[in-house]
Amino acid sequence: MDELRQYADLGASTIRDVLNQVDQDPEKASEILRGFTTAHEPSEEEINRKLQQLQQYAHLGNDVLRKLLREKDWNVEDVPVAIVAMQARSDEEERKIRELEMNFGDIGKDKLVQVLQQNNWNLEKSVLSLFEFKQEQERAKRNVVVKEERNRIAAQEEQKRALEEQKRALEEQKRIAQRKEDERKREKEIEEKKRFALEEKKRITAELEEKKRVTAELEEKKRITAELEEKKRFAIEEKKRITAELEEKKRNAEKDLEAQRRLEEQRRIAAEKELEDQRRQLEAQRRLVEEQRRIAAQKELEDQRRQLEARLDQQRIAALEEKLRILEDEKKEPITRRPMIDSLDFIKPPSEKLIAQGQLNIEASTTDFILISPESQPKPQDLVVKIKAEPDHADYGERITYHWEHSALPTTNDWIGLYREGSLDKEYLSFQWLDPAKSGSFTVSAPATPGTYVFKYFVNKSYVCWAVSNPIKVGASFNLTPTILSSSEVSIRVEQLFGKPSSSSWVALYEAGKDNRSYVEYYYLEGKQQVSFKIPKSGKWEFRAFHLKGYDHTGSCFVDI
Repeated sequence: MDELRQYADLGASTIRDVLNQVDQDPEKASEILRGFTTAHEPSEEEINRKLQQLQQYAHLGNDVLRKLLREKDWNVEDVPVAIVAMQARSDEEERKIRELEMNFGDIGKDKLVQVLQQNNWNLEKSVLSLFEFKQEQERAKRNVVVKEERNRIAAQEEQKRALEEQKRALEEQKRIAQRKEDERKREKEIEEKKRFALEEKKRITAELEEKKRVTAELEEKKRITAELEEKKRFAIEEKKRITAELEEKKRNAEKDLEAQRRLEEQRRIAAEKELEDQRRQLEAQRRLVEEQRRIAAQKELEDQRRQLEARLDQQRIAALEEKLRILEDEKKEPITRRPMIDSLDFIKPPSEKLIAQGQLNIEASTTDFILISPESQPKPQDLVVKIKAEPDHADYGERITYHWEHSALPTTNDWIGLYREGSLDKEYLSFQWLDPAKSGSFTVSAPATPGTYVFKYFVNKSYVCWAVSNPIKVGASFNLTPTILSSSEVSIRVEQLFGKPSSSSWVALYEAGKDNRSYVEYYYLEGKQQVSFKIPKSGKWEFRAFHLKGYDHTGSCFVDI
């Protein structure tokens, strides 16, 4: 063995005895033989000195040099000869390996080296061994192919037997199923005969019962006819008696009615006199209350005028005095002052409208409003008025804040109103007078009706609009996605985009262009996201979604059938 060659100087018999003692284990044998050689080895310092003398062969490595020194009994002069012999032997071995690779390259270099070592680097013996190795490989391959073919044939036979078994099993199942089917048909025929016989029996029994019933009805009819004749005769006699009694009661009632009519006339005259007295008293009280309200309103207006004069600067006071002077001049002309009327040329401010409706505690006649037409209040080109509302989408009752800006100082007569989008200027839902500041904000509650709303800025106690806010959507909103299932059925997927879910939400089917009350069919959602509708006829149809039990829809889609 290669690892034991370094101990060849101990003798082949010694190495063989050691291997026999360790059961042919080369590693244990190498340890024992190393102990034999180290018994007369020089010290480590002596070994290093000898290695220094062999420095010219340092490229072989200290391990190789130590091995050569040990083989030559640590004689430095014999090491160069051993090195030359070792190199010659290595070249010869490399040549033999190359020759074998040329002929047996498919076997692998490691196997070639192993075979050479087994044959003590004898090339002819190694070639014979390699030929035997290749023949053994060929036999093994042929055996594998034969075995695989046998396995394949056996598998095919097994598969064929399994198919035959399955075929027989299927035929047996078919025969069993056919027998069961025949038995089921026979049982069905028997049941049909039993059912027919039972129905025939029921029919005959019913005919007998019907004959009995008809006979009983005829007897009962005869009895009832006799009783009716007797009752008719008695009713005629009773009618004559009651008629006489009614005539008597009628005469007595007419007498009582005449007496009651005279008494009611007396009471009416007394009540009219009492009501006239109460009316005069109420009229006096109303005049007194009206006088008190007029005095209070005049006082309140005077207080407001003094407060306004205290807040305004000298320039605005001068401007107001100039306006008052112009108005005094116009009063001298008969056509410059018009009465308070609703016309196409003049409009009422919110405060006047509330007075007319009785929502303020002052009389309209006590307030000297100046009527302003839109043509008399043009917006200056250098004036900037802005109004913005937030959030853009709010649920019912949530707070909405609007911010306004005025590049100049507004008057206390400027106001902002809340409107449904598309409404006329007079159709406000609520309003707020403004303080004389260049900016400000107010907060209101969202209306209880879904829809789109805006805020409008009006100038100087009039309906002259100088600014409109961004639109605000109030209430839930839905997205409807139609799916046409057939020519007479459509499925609608409902997705709520905003707002709190409600069990009262519903979806309805309309002919295109119809109002919200003219639905064809409707369904409450009740938590569902999918509803189906039957389409009565071809045409264009619209589906609308409603959040609450009202007729303001917040989502729609169209389909053509």
